[in-house]
Amino acid sequence: THTHTHTHTHTHRYLDTALSSAGISFDAADFRVLRVFRIFQLEHFVGSFTKLDDAFRRCQANLAAFGLVALIIWVGGASLFFIFESSPKLQPLELMRESFDSVPSAMYFLAVFLGGEWGLTDFSIPGKVLCILLVAIGIQLYAIPISVLFDAFQDVLDGEGDTEQEEGSSEERGKLLGSGRED
Repeated sequence: THTHTHTHTHTHRYLDTALSSAGISFDAADFRVLRVFRIFQLEHFVGSFTKLDDAFRRCQANLAAFGLVALIIWVGGASLFFIFESSPKLQPLELMRESFDSVPSAMYFLAVFLGGEWGLTDFSIPGKVLCILLVAIGIQLYAIPISVLFDAFQDVLDGEGDTEQEEGSSEERGKLLGSGRED
């Protein structure tokens, strides 16, 4: 073990000298991450992350389109909250008017609301109707992208299984053909 550490020290020195002579700054500490991979045997899980990456790439366009829809709902809903809750005619409570005094402030609160937390609840009548709609929309804002990603992940797994089955069936056909020739 001591010789192994000694060899690593020399390797790092040679690598550091070679790179610094080329004008490249190098810190051997960056390679410690690779040791963590080796210690925890994370190379066994890299295939799983690759499959997840493949699934993400398959549904990337769908997720981007849905992200645009979510952005429109977020900004549109915040604008409606600003209109409904900052008006003294609709909202008599000063605290609520101050909380929704600008669209960015309303966007902040709407992001919290869409996450499931409703810290402010004394809305005006139009604000209450908007809240009911946003509860239904908020569930979909989280559920649809997750289901799209899981569906793509299942497609990646099914595609891998189909490939293995096809390879197995072609091998079986080859054995059958080969055994037929021997007769």
